[in-house]
Amino acid sequence: MSELSSNYHDYLFPIISLARLKIKKGEIAEAEALLKPLISRKRFQFSEFSNFCTAQIELFMAKKDKDSARKWLQMWENLDPENPDLLPWKLKLDGDNLLNKLKSMVSGW
Repeated sequence: MSELSSNYHDYLFPIISLARLKIKKGEIAEAEALLKPLISRKRFQFSEFSNFCTAQIELFMAKKDKDSARKWLQMWENLDPENPDLLPWKLKLDGDNLLNKLKSMVSGW
């Protein structure tokens, strides 16, 4: 995967996948170094952007920075509101908040 990412700079999936693997291994600085150049990218396909946002959210969660993770989730939702991959992240980042909202809605019936 590392060879793919270095040989095909415009093909984002191996770069992002390698970064996500490094996040899972706890190699946060290496993951950040892989993702950082992609931030200035002018164009993404929807699937590339979803994958990139997921990696950014995972990165900030690994860094214990939920506020930045939420900002990435919000940006992703603004551009692709129907994406089914958003809900698990919403629950993970704001599950307690959502649960409290549901409870207040149900108690009003």
